[in-house]
Amino acid sequence: MQAELAMDIFEHVFGEPSVSRFCLVANVDWSQNHAATADDALDADKMLVGMGGKTAKHLRVTRYPYRPEAIKRNLICNLTGCLDCEKHLGSFLADSSFQTIGVKGLKMVLAERHIRPGKNQSENIAALQTCEDFSPRKAHEKAHLTEMMKARGHVCLFGVKYHAELAHIERFWMWLKGKIRGRLNGKLAKLKVEIWKEYGSYTVLDSRKAARHCRETMEAYRRLAEQDGLGLCDLDNEAKKVYSTHRRVFDSNTDTLMLAADMPVSSRAASRAAISAKRSRNSDIRDMLVKRNALETEAMLKRRKRLERTPEEILRDNARSKTAKARMQQRNGD
Repeated sequence: MQAELAMDIFEHVFGEPSVSRFCLVANVDWSQNHAATADDALDADKMLVGMGGKTAKHLRVTRYPYRPEAIKRNLICNLTGCLDCEKHLGSFLADSSFQTIGVKGLKMVLAERHIRPGKNQSENIAALQTCEDFSPRKAHEKAHLTEMMKARGHVCLFGVKYHAELAHIERFWMWLKGKIRGRLNGKLAKLKVEIWKEYGSYTVLDSRKAARHCRETMEAYRRLAEQDGLGLCDLDNEAKKVYSTHRRVFDSNTDTLMLAADMPVSSRAASRAAISAKRSRNSDIRDMLVKRNALETEAMLKRRKRLERTPEEILRDNARSKTAKARMQQRNGD
């Protein structure tokens, strides 16, 4: 795994965090791989009500105080035998608070902890989440990447969702795309060759420029937030993106933010911001015209359908109108 390799390299150079004064701080985005939880994480939402099941995940072992009034705890999590649970036999016999979870299910785990189960799955999940080891956590706290780095003494920081302009690694991909886009021919082999050709030319100076750009963007957000009467909706309008995506960055977005925050910008940045503003206005006008055209088309089709009615349909519609009018007059009179 890339995270493990990065930690191995860091510890080889600087030493382990327990014996060194340095630790690795990883700033990652909210991709599915980064925010995914471990398969054996103690997550009540992953558990089924009953024991076993084809979709049940084998969860890790834990420790919870045993109560004499609770049912006897089982080492094996299913009825047919489980090798993953059997290897914890020594801990199970030596520690009364030791508990295997595996695929036991919500009802079995609650009974072993002497917690009253609920009437359905959602109530059982809520009851189990009252325990400290199954307590609900935020997404970045229960991510497998966070747990793995924390276990080795390192820190994992997640960035802001859907704000690629605050992650300087996205500016590296923007730089790389700009370098190789003109030389591609639509073939994967050509893409790999061009990526490896330009990958190493990204220098430390370029990385510092990208980080400075992210800091300027964050400063622009901060200044806009401090203005009187400016809410989150206004910030969203200021940071309106040309494309609805969270994996692409555009200089014009940051330029617009900096101008709105009265920050110094270059003439080129001001030009990009003006072009972006004009494109945004044209997009709003186009959306308004499309919506108006759709309403006019719908009205025209209704009029055409009304003109094509047969005499029987006309009489039926008139009768319905008279009935509805009489009911309305009666309701108003009452």
